[in-house]
Amino acid sequence: MPRQDIFYFRKDEHQFDDSIETFWAGGGCMFVRAELYHRLGGLDKDLYAHMEEVDLCWRIKNAGYRIGYCGASTVYHIGGSVISYGSPAKIFYNYRNSLVLLLKNLPASKLWWLLPFRLLLDGVSGMRALLKGDFKEVGAIIRAHWHFFITIGLWWRKRKEVRKWAVQDTQSGIYPGSLIVDYFMRKKTRFQQYNFPVKPL
Repeated sequence: MPRQDIFYFRKDEHQFDDSIETFWAGGGCMFVRAELYHRLGGLDKDLYAHMEEVDLCWRIKNAGYRIGYCGASTVYHIGGSVISYGSPAKIFYNYRNSLVLLLKNLPASKLWWLLPFRLLLDGVSGMRALLKGDFKEVGAIIRAHWHFFITIGLWWRKRKEVRKWAVQDTQSGIYPGSLIVDYFMRKKTRFQQYNFPVKPL
């Protein structure tokens, strides 16, 4: 069985060759119509180098379009070059921008409970880092939350703008369970073991 590590990369044995609908496409291998890109505001520069493509894809989905994964394609990507993996900066933007994406794109019916729940999970993650003695990670999480709240007016204005384009709040491509629970506790190590609500293209 593969090691239980979120950074584990499985050997490509053509198990990912399906072409399916997904929730977002990686910024290093994304194609989007220029007219749609500009109409929906493009990449949000205020997110800075992390999750901008997820935010854009979420807006595209809410505007009534689909995102597709083409399994027959081959993409070569060197990896992160702006922010190093595992660095305090990467942790900061991961936590802060996750909160921003929820605030900007969730419907009000989910935002009121999912955002506080995410804050709670972040707190649990911070406590885990504290118990491990990883004070850099703890500091990055605290700074992420602090920065999110002092700039919440900016993100709220952006929310009001992007919600004008929303014609649907799609669940297509969003995993209905908990990836953390299924991967670490239920030992689901293969994509095929997950019941993602996706459709073939």
